[in-house]
Amino acid sequence: EKDWYAMRASEKEQAKLRAMERLKEREREKRKKDKDKDKDKDKKKKKDKVKEKDKDKAKEEERRAKIAEAAAARRAKQEAAAGGEADRQLAKLLQEAEAA
Repeated sequence: EKDWYAMRASEKEQAKLRAMERLKEREREKRKKDKDKDKDKDKKKKKDKVKEKDKDKAKEEERRAKIAEAAAARRAKQEAAAGGEADRQLAKLLQEAEAA
């Protein structure tokens, strides 16, 4: 009779130990899953950061192109004005030469 109680207690202990092991295993799997989720989040953040940098680069290039275009237009306008001034001076010199 004592052996039966001892055996029964031993079975209960073993069942308890198995339950504890299953619980530990579930916790390990949960931690691993959470870790994988965090990795995925970090990857997504990095991707988003790269996309944002690319957007910023594109905006900066566009801004620089507009500035360069405006500068070229301004130079062309100045050259045209200078060319017009030169033509007027040349016409004035020709008139003076003819008058003399």
